[in-house]
Amino acid sequence: MKSPSNILKAWAAVVIISTASAGSVGAAYTDRKNYQVSEKEIPVQLVRGEQIEYGRLVYRGWARKVEREKGGVSRPLKFKFVDDRECSWSVTAHMTRQYFVTSLMGKDDGQAVSTFNIPITVSGASNGIANIFDHDPCRDYRGRIDGDVERVKRAIRDQFDKKMSEDLERFKEELTGIKVRFDPKP
Repeated sequence: MKSPSNILKAWAAVVIISTASAGSVGAAYTDRKNYQVSEKEIPVQLVRGEQIEYGRLVYRGWARKVEREKGGVSRPLKFKFVDDRECSWSVTAHMTRQYFVTSLMGKDDGQAVSTFNIPITVSGASNGIANIFDHDPCRDYRGRIDGDVERVKRAIRDQFDKKMSEDLERFKEELTGIKVRFDPKP
């Protein structure tokens, strides 16, 4: 007859092995979304000696949300006894400047000649992590996550024109020796 301590040891080994192999049980996901918040297009004329080039600058403000949930619910029949779901998210902001060359007919091929990222600063923490002891899925934090997204979108709208004006000056400086006119009438 097997002693109770040997049976207990064997059972403990089965639980430990099963729990380790069941670590992947549960749904882990990452959700990424980009939100275009603002856009403005500015016609440009570049004069290099006797050559004239028409183009357009397109500024866009973007909010990016990355939401992650890892872990999973407890599943005792699969020897996973702990609900270890954890939700984390971040919301960031940036602007892009794209320059397109336009033909004499006013069309472009849709391919940007250059793209430039402009960082936008958002005050306050725009990311969060759920309390690991709450064992809550991200859906329980939807209001907070959506609130962070809206706050970042508002910050982009508030800073968009100022950042664009600053970048227009930078754009002129980048093109040394070239006369730049915004909003030209061809």
